[in-house]
Amino acid sequence: MREEQEIRRLVRALLAALAVLGTLLALTSADAAVPLANLMPSPRYAPGIAFDAARGEVLLFGGIDSGGAELDDTWTWDGSHWVQQRPAHTPQPRCCMGMAYDATQGDIVLFGGYDGSSPLGDTWIWNGADWIRQAPAPAPSRRSGMSMTYDGARNRVVLFGGYDGNENTGDTWTWDGTDWTPYAPQHSPVARSAAGIAYDTALNRVVLFGGYNDSGFLDDTWLWNGKDWYQSHPAHSPSPRQSPGMAYDAARGDILLFGGLGLDEAGDTWVWNGVDWIKPVTRHRPSGRDGAGMTYDAARHEAMLFGGEAIEHGGLGPDGDTWVWDGVRWSLALPVSIKVIPSSGLPDTEVRVKGSGFGAFEVVKLTFVDSSTGTTKLSNITTDGAGTFMTIVTIPGNATPGRQKIEAKAEKSGALAERPFTVT
Repeated sequence: MREEQEIRRLVRALLAALAVLGTLLALTSADAAVPLANLMPSPRYAPGIAFDAARGEVLLFGGIDSGGAELDDTWTWDGSHWVQQRPAHTPQPRCCMGMAYDATQGDIVLFGGYDGSSPLGDTWIWNGADWIRQAPAPAPSRRSGMSMTYDGARNRVVLFGGYDGNENTGDTWTWDGTDWTPYAPQHSPVARSAAGIAYDTALNRVVLFGGYNDSGFLDDTWLWNGKDWYQSHPAHSPSPRQSPGMAYDAARGDILLFGGLGLDEAGDTWVWNGVDWIKPVTRHRPSGRDGAGMTYDAARHEAMLFGGEAIEHGGLGPDGDTWVWDGVRWSLALPVSIKVIPSSGLPDTEVRVKGSGFGAFEVVKLTFVDSSTGTTKLSNITTDGAGTFMTIVTIPGNATPGRQKIEAKAEKSGALAERPFTVT
């Protein structure tokens, strides 16, 4: 009798193992047929980003990928999907460019950046279908890390500062759709690169914060009135940093700032109300990062953020997750999900769990939820830059026969996904 029971146990185990192998092979084949790169932009930092009001979508261009290479791909975001565009012409690969929507002309202007060896000084226009190179004269010198936004009161795109390959600059330029015009204001922020910038519609002023120069990270706030810069001295301020995400939140009438690189691992959120910087309490948030692309999506009435360079926990590489801010909370813009292969089996069965849509480089806790015995921790897994993971877990040996489930809950984003698992 014992020998017969042992043979049956071995047969069941062999069948379960064969089922796992078959489904793993099938899933691997299916995954290979639909690569992630075709569904959304690859993880990157320092891309150009702007909301294209004429077409009701966010435009993203370039950046630096996980291998350190500059990119030249163009993507649009409609609030729920990323779509890669295939224009006939495109700027050369680059990062750290200036990009802003020109409401007067109804197009997006791109200037400069860094191509991996030197700063650039070219001007391009995106008309919704193609990139068109401009030939203005004069124009700002070659540079990267400049700050650029549209000044709605003056109907001009404003450019400030940047790094020209030798030193940080402190000049101010405006773009009218045809030409660049230099300004010589009486007052000006000190030369810098990688400062945050946004146009405050409520104040009719351009607001510039922080950045970096030879003295280190900066934390000063400046306003541009179309003729001159003047410094604001708020009671509170974000810590010194470079490359924060900044965008005007039109639905709330304030400016949103997130993250940046400084002496702290900045994963904090700040709001500029026209007088002071306020730090809201946020339960969930993107991981700390600098160089994220951030803009206000006027069609959906929310700020959105994509990518960046992970700086928490020593830095793990570029991010590739998409977030939205509704004025109160951060949330992931794409749905989270997990796959469990196989979806049924005996206790002690090894199963493959694959997750997607989570935040970049965040810890996800996997739990087995049993209707009779309660919850059992299976594993903690850290997602990659695209917010995905794959791991092997073992169903508890005391699992109750019947329909149970495996749950995945993220630490930073609070995202939750679950899939049924039938114990046989």
